[in-house]
Amino acid sequence: MNLSQARNAVENGLLQRVKLAGQSPKAARLGERMEAHGTPGLSIALVNEGEVAWCHGYGVAEIGASRPVTPESLFQAGSISKPVAAAVALRLVDDGAIDLDRDVNEVLRSWHVPENEFTRVERVTVRRILAHRAGLTVHGFAGYKRGNKIPSLLHILDGTNPANSNPIRVDLVPGSAIRYSGGGYVLLQMLIEDVTGRGFASLAEELVLRPLGMLLSTFEQPLPEARHAEAATAHWATGERVPGGWHVYPELPAAGLWTTPSDLGRFAMGVLDAFAGRSNAVLSQDLARAMLSPQGDASRGLGFGLKSSEHGVRFSHGGSNAGYESWLFGGTESEEAVIVQTNAAWGDVLGLEVVRGLALELPWLGMQCIERDVAELTDDEISAVAGVYESDDPFEDATERFNLRREGGVLVTPASKHAGAMRFHPASRDEWFECALGMTLTIHRDQGGAVIGFTDDLWEGEARRVGR
Repeated sequence: MNLSQARNAVENGLLQRVKLAGQSPKAARLGERMEAHGTPGLSIALVNEGEVAWCHGYGVAEIGASRPVTPESLFQAGSISKPVAAAVALRLVDDGAIDLDRDVNEVLRSWHVPENEFTRVERVTVRRILAHRAGLTVHGFAGYKRGNKIPSLLHILDGTNPANSNPIRVDLVPGSAIRYSGGGYVLLQMLIEDVTGRGFASLAEELVLRPLGMLLSTFEQPLPEARHAEAATAHWATGERVPGGWHVYPELPAAGLWTTPSDLGRFAMGVLDAFAGRSNAVLSQDLARAMLSPQGDASRGLGFGLKSSEHGVRFSHGGSNAGYESWLFGGTESEEAVIVQTNAAWGDVLGLEVVRGLALELPWLGMQCIERDVAELTDDEISAVAGVYESDDPFEDATERFNLRREGGVLVTPASKHAGAMRFHPASRDEWFECALGMTLTIHRDQGGAVIGFTDDLWEGEARRVGR
C-alpha cells in the first residue's frame, strides 16, 4: 500500500457506485461528499504491514459544535460487533468451553430455544448462529433511547415488554439457508453468559479487546458516563441529532460495541495474524481459518462476510446503528484492511464511496463502478411513479412519509431520517436506480396498472404509495 496515494484517494478520489452510460467516473472530494450526504464526521484507519499505518478524523463530532472527530473518537460499530463477538465465541471453543456443533439447548440454562417442527429436523448450533444459518428470526435492533427502560436478555429473546423487537424464534430448518439474524447473536450472548457465568462485556474485554490492544473499545451498554465526552454524537440523515445523542443497545454481540477505526484495525490484524499462524493471542490458526472459510455458502464465514478472488479472501462487515454507519474490509493475501466509521445515518453511502476510491489503489477490495443505461420514458410514465410514499421506520414504532418528486426526467427525494437526498433514473418503466449507492427500486402496480408502491433491492424495504 502506498500510503500517500491511499490518503489522496480518501480525500480526493471518492467514487459513486453507478455511472451513467457514456459518462466517465468522476472522482469527488471528501468534504464535498460529506456535505452532500449530511455526514458531520468520519474516521478512517488503514492497516498495512502488520500495523495501523494511518488513521485520521474528518469533520466534527456533533453538528453545531466545534469538537473535531479524531482517531480516538468513539463510534457505535453496529453489526461489526458480530465478528468481534464471533472471536469471543471461537476463543471459548479453543478453550474447550463451547462446542461449535453441539445443540445449544444442551448447554443453555437460563432460556431454551422453543422446540417446533423445524428444530426437530435440525438443531441450532453455535456454528450456524455465527454463519447466519440457524433459521433464527429478527434481522436487527432499533436500540433504546437513553433514559428509557432497558430490557433484559430474557425480554429480548421472548420479545416481551420493554423489548421493542419481535421474539427470537426458529422458523426455518437450521442449516437449510442463510438468513441474516441479529437475533441469533443475542442467543449467543445468553449461551456465553450461561456457560461462563460471566457478563459478556467483561469477558469480551478479557478474551479479545485487551489482548489485541483494543484499549478504547468496550461492549459496556449504556456507555459509562465518564466516557461520554469521547463519543461522536449520532445524527439522522437530515442532520438532526439523535435524541439523547445515541441509542443504547443491550444486544451486545449483535450491535453493542463502541470502538474506533484504529481499534477495529487491530482486530483485523489479530485475525490476519492468527490466519497466517503468526499469533494465537486470541485465536488458533485452525479457528481463524474456519472464521474466514465458507460455511455452507461462499459468502459467509464465522462472523464475517466473504468474497474470494485472485487476490485471496476479502472479509468484511458493515454496521448500522441509529445515527452511526461503519465498514470494515480486510484481505488475506495483501494483509491489509480499511475501516471507516461515521456519525450519520447515510454515512454508509459515504463510506462506500471512500472505499470505492481506495479500490483503485487496493485491488483486493474488488469494488468497481458499474455502468447503467437510462431509459427514455414519456412524461406520463414518469409522472405516474412520482408521488407521496410511506414506509415503516426501522428504528421506531412509527412510519416515515416522503415525497418522490419529478424533476425533468428523474425522480428526486429529499433527505429523510434514514436516507440522504437521492436522484433516481429510469432503467425501465418499473425499475429506477440511483448512482451513489446503486439502489434499484422495483415499482409495484395494481391490476389496473396504477402504482401502489415499490421495494428496494438493498434492504428489501417496502414503501406504500399514499398520495400523488
